[in-house]
Amino acid sequence: MPTRTYIAKSEKNASGFKAAKDRVTLLLCSNASGDRMLKPLLVNRSLKPRALKGKDLNTLPVHWMANKKAWVTTAIFTEWFNKCFAPEVENYMKEMGLEFKILLILDNAPGHLNLEHPNIKIVFFPPNTTSLIQPLDQGIISTFKKYYVKFTFQFIFDKLESDTITVTEVWKQFNILNCVDHVALAIAEIKSQTLNACWKAAWPECVSKRNESNRTTIVTSDIISIAKEIGGEGFDDFGEHDIEELLVDEALSDNDILESMVDTTKDFETVDSELEDVTPLDEKLLREGLQLSGTAHRWYENVEEKINSWDIFVKMFSQNFGHHVTQKDQLAENLKTRAQGEEETSDSYIQDVLHLCREVDPAMMENEIIAHLTKGISEEIYRSMIILDIATIDEFIKWCRKIEASKKKRVNKRVVFDRLPNVAAIGSADSESMEDLVRRIVREEVHRALNPESTTPEPSSLKEIIREEMKKT
Repeated sequence: MPTRTYIAKSEKNASGFKAAKDRVTLLLCSNASGDRMLKPLLVNRSLKPRALKGKDLNTLPVHWMANKKAWVTTAIFTEWFNKCFAPEVENYMKEMGLEFKILLILDNAPGHLNLEHPNIKIVFFPPNTTSLIQPLDQGIISTFKKYYVKFTFQFIFDKLESDTITVTEVWKQFNILNCVDHVALAIAEIKSQTLNACWKAAWPECVSKRNESNRTTIVTSDIISIAKEIGGEGFDDFGEHDIEELLVDEALSDNDILESMVDTTKDFETVDSELEDVTPLDEKLLREGLQLSGTAHRWYENVEEKINSWDIFVKMFSQNFGHHVTQKDQLAENLKTRAQGEEETSDSYIQDVLHLCREVDPAMMENEIIAHLTKGISEEIYRSMIILDIATIDEFIKWCRKIEASKKKRVNKRVVFDRLPNVAAIGSADSESMEDLVRRIVREEVHRALNPESTTPEPSSLKEIIREEMKKT
């Protein structure tokens, strides 16, 4: 349910909202011509939920599988590939009178494997291109979700019409069997031209009809109309932005991703149990690997301009990420020589130094870190901060920002005032000149320090003053 609706707000605090707590993952697959959408795979948390008691799972309109996270793990993907995908596409090719030769194109999801089959070849889209060229992401998934929302809203409205029941009570009764039914109805509504048109980014030559119908716009209007018929907070003014919210997949947290990768590793250990030299991945090792990948990415961004050949890349990468001791030494050297760049902000400099300090010595004392920060900060900030008593990193950051802000204000808002011609000059005719004043003060101070009782004529320059006073001692 959209977050603005009163049902969504009630779900957070009230009990009994089974639908809000359930999670499923769907795997969709179609061919490029658009004339065949395979039976979808649905992964649930429970293999035998109460709503399916007495049901033959093989008769469901989805391939039903389960694990505790409702994720497509490597074990589930392997089972789907061998027991669902391969037999289904083989039957399709026989129906079409074609040779059983299949190219399966996948994205780089963690659970997807490059499995071997005599009649099926698997290829993967390049990394980070899913949103750009993956056909399912070019409109198929969003179209499916819109139809699913439409049938779910229609389900609620029909219940309200037939029974003396509230919207909240209807939503509490919604279960996984209703979900499966709506999945099947939504899949059936996706037209072949929609499936085919979504290949225009990955394989434009295969698209026969580039002008899609306006069906998704009609579905959007239908959803809004049904929502207003349901009525209530969040439904009365339901709009397209609420639908867009429902189309966005919930982002996985870092812990979710790590758990998924650990589960994937366990699946590998099961599948490849004969391999004795495989090092099992645990969560700690995965976290260290992800941290290292982030460090490598930042390193490459900083040195990209210096790399103009593969050999240079290999050499520089090995120096920084080769042997552990070498890497630590290099980081220590980087920390030792790190200085704020001419156009670099203090925030950028500070964050990089803090990162280097953590890498070199995670237990480094705060006063030592402040020393590293101070020695490389810009000269202007250093001169302004030298009179301050800075005891914490937070104070250091605060004063750097304050000084930089003051500098910007001076540069951007400098005001030049007009001066009158009759303003009195500094000093007067009776006053000694600045040069005479400095000479006198220096002479007196040096004289007092070295030989306070001496009375010699005043030398003509500062150097002579100091030289004469030194001779007296």
